[in-house]
Amino acid sequence: GGTDTPGTRPLIRPPVSADADRMTRAASTIQQQQESLKAREQQLVVREKQMDLIHVEIKKEQKKLDGVRKEIQVELQLVQEKLESLEKKTAEADKTRILITRESNDLDSKKTEINGIEASNVKKLATIYDKMDPEAAAQGIEQMIEKGKLDMAVTIISGMGQRQAAGLLSEVSKQDPGMAVQIFDRMRYHKISPTTPK
Repeated sequence: GGTDTPGTRPLIRPPVSADADRMTRAASTIQQQQESLKAREQQLVVREKQMDLIHVEIKKEQKKLDGVRKEIQVELQLVQEKLESLEKKTAEADKTRILITRESNDLDSKKTEINGIEASNVKKLATIYDKMDPEAAAQGIEQMIEKGKLDMAVTIISGMGQRQAAGLLSEVSKQDPGMAVQIFDRMRYHKISPTTPK
């Protein structure tokens, strides 16, 4: 037969063009990206809130640390002051020690000087007692011992001649036997014996 007339041709739905399909896919992709962005924005908001909380906590800790630092500085200052005070006291103690050492040395030199003078005086006294009457010499020695100068008395007696010392001790024995015993004991203790006759 003959060709179909255009009016009799069946209507066929034209196929969706490739461009339209691409547009649909692109729109879908954009929607997914927007949803993904929204989700990420929400995550960021949550993260920001967390960061704000952490920042607040850090500030609190910073304040605590500042407080502790101030306390430490105060303590260090006090320790420093105590150390300086101690150093001053140590320096003062050293000065005092030096002064005491000097005074002690001065005292020792004075003692040596006094002992030298005393020894010289005792020798002179021994010479005087050596020339005295035994009775008078005995009285002088007794008075000396009564004043607590037993060692000086013994030293004087030991510096006298043997005969004069024996006469003096004989007189002391007559007047105060106890005192004579004291003298003899001390002479034995010091291993002193009257010198040879002059």
